[in-house]
Amino acid sequence: MSLTTLYDELSSGLEQGNFDFILKELHQTGFEKCRLKFQQNPLFYEALNQLYIRQKYRGKIKLLIERYKGWIFPHGISLQQSSHPFTAKLKSSLAVKYHTVIDLTGGLGMDSWAFANAGKKVIYVEKNSDIFRFAEYNFGKYLPNVECHNEEALTWLEKNGKSYTRALVYADPARRDTAGNKVFLFHHYQPEPKAILKRCRDLQLDLMLKLSPMADIQYVWKELDPNSKVLVLGVEQEVKELVLLYQPQTQQKYIEIWLCGEEPELLFSGTTTQKAEVPLVDSPEKYVYIPHPALCKIHADTHLAGVHHLRAFHPLAKIYTAEQAYPLKGWRVFETITGTTRLKDITVKEAMIVTGIFPQNASEIRKKHNFNESDITLLVATKSYKNKNLWILAKKIAL
Repeated sequence: MSLTTLYDELSSGLEQGNFDFILKELHQTGFEKCRLKFQQNPLFYEALNQLYIRQKYRGKIKLLIERYKGWIFPHGISLQQSSHPFTAKLKSSLAVKYHTVIDLTGGLGMDSWAFANAGKKVIYVEKNSDIFRFAEYNFGKYLPNVECHNEEALTWLEKNGKSYTRALVYADPARRDTAGNKVFLFHHYQPEPKAILKRCRDLQLDLMLKLSPMADIQYVWKELDPNSKVLVLGVEQEVKELVLLYQPQTQQKYIEIWLCGEEPELLFSGTTTQKAEVPLVDSPEKYVYIPHPALCKIHADTHLAGVHHLRAFHPLAKIYTAEQAYPLKGWRVFETITGTTRLKDITVKEAMIVTGIFPQNASEIRKKHNFNESDITLLVATKSYKNKNLWILAKKIAL
């Protein structure tokens, strides 16, 4: 069976639900037993891999496979660095003014898919031949406005970049070394961000560069471009991406924080914020405030805490309190039930757990003390500025 025939039968089988019997067996017996059972049948074996990937990475690829039921993925490839569909959608909305988007590090195609869905002509570039074959098939079947090239990113850009004027270059350099370990310094990324930026400068092309969410923004400006816009992208209660926007015609040092969802919400925009001093208390007031981690990344939490007269329990805890309830974008607000220095005074067994400065993290506390999840009740564990344990029980309120 040729690869094209295999991909055709695999994709159409997924669209029509022909492999539901494999999915049922996967749920009943697990991946390893299924792998042994189906390894002699190339189609069923590949279908098993596709169903396993869909199960393992459901949160990340759900929207994609709901729209394109026959989309197929290379197996053995991690989707961890692939963009979340909500961040991909936000980034595609920022490409409205461009005729073409050049995705230099195409990978599994999550960002190319989002740009193409936004109506852009997309140039997908990927050096890994195994990944490329799947992407070329998917885009050929579902998104003909994506043009695919199996080539190294900077080599392709050097040869072809001059042909594009109204184009945005997008790049998401690999952030793992050959052993699979995470890397954090930009000169360890592949391809190197500085090299991508230099090539775009030379070609007078705008650049959208995805970086690690762990990267320090001051480090981004120092190492790459001191006058660029940086986007901090969050999904639910996580910081998912840091994105540098290099646009020489409108260069300005600027920060935007977005909470990405079906409808993205801008939480903060402005120049850099300095960490502000916040008054300290050792017991909760009437309300407890938890800022989104994206706000904390640029010290916007302390700035807003100062504006709204919030108080903190510890200078590093990122948990605040006040006598008034304010509707702040990107903040969760809870009404205090009780505050104590002893966990045994807390009698509930269902709570979302948030830790400030504390010896154990939320998962360790949940496991050790057998707390179930809750969408309503909050349990805070932190040290106070007097270095005493502080446990706070609160309930969620709507503002």
